[in-house]
Amino acid sequence: CKTGRWSTLQASSFLELTAAGQVKSTACMAATAAGTTATITVPAAGIWGSWFGLTTTSSVSWLSLHPMAIPGLACYAAITVGIPAVMYATAKNKWKETSQCLSDAFWKSAMDNPEIFAECLLHWSEK
Repeated sequence: CKTGRWSTLQASSFLELTAAGQVKSTACMAATAAGTTATITVPAAGIWGSWFGLTTTSSVSWLSLHPMAIPGLACYAAITVGIPAVMYATAKNKWKETSQCLSDAFWKSAMDNPEIFAECLLHWSEK
């Protein structure tokens, strides 16, 4: 029989909300990087560009101009989403261990002093 579950509400909610917020932030950043375009000017094809110096403009994706930003976006996502998720998983395991320890200590004290435990139950039930 368990007496309940122990966790720190503040840490639990902070880690869950931080991870969820960073997922949104990372998705928005990736969508912005993929959707942003830049206008570039290049020489025209053939004789018009090489001999006469004519140019043409074209719109290209921002990520095609800055391919080294892709690993940076991936690292940002892994760090900002992964660290709170790992911390939450680690804390959840520690909270489980603490819950079991507190439950065991409670029932051990109840078995060691059954008269006091029964008196406490009667006292608590009157309130």
